Amino acid sequence: MKLFIPLMMLLCSLPVLGQNYHTEYTYTEGAYNGITIQNSYPKGGLTYTAVNGREYAYLVFYTCISNHSTTALTMNIDFSANSFIVPTAPGIDFNIFVPAAEMTLAKATEFNYGFSVEDFLDTHLGKATKLNATIPPKQTKLFYTVLLSTGRVEGVVRTGFFLEEGRLLYTVNGTHISGGALTKQ
Repeated sequence: MKLFIPLMMLLCSLPVLGQNYHTEYTYTEGAYNGITIQNSYPKGGLTYTAVNGREYAYLVFYTCISNHSTTALTMNIDFSANSFIVPTAPGIDFNIFVPAAEMTLAKATEFNYGFSVEDFLDTHLGKATKLNATIPPKQTKLFYTVLLSTGRVEGVVRTGFFLEEGRLLYTVNGTHISGGALTKQ
């Protein structure tokens, strides 16, 4: 009986242990053949107080773009400083930031995926952010995304990058925002 309870706890937790990504898109045709995009679940959900005293809620996500092809990829992500709304969260303004800080899988279990949100927002609040990178063949690129809002959302927040008609889009609870481009060299 002493072994039964720990064994049952382990068996019941197995389905949860392997769930690192909320969404995974694998492209197998056309210009995006050999590209996989994986988007994490959120971490954070805490309050950030700006230098001016205004309070915001934030979530931290990460994305892993894998290049399984034999051609390098050029990734250009660009989010403006302009806020946007999500119809499922009326009265709340959102901003997306893409920090240049390096994300690694070793940080996946850390608080906020190992990213210092407050330090970043202290210097980037109200500014556009960009991330440009080359993803060599057979390699991956992991990077952070910070979602900042003027209020708390009821329910869950799900976000992530995906490709559509030659564009890299970012979705926030079903609202699509242009996020840049992912092209083969």
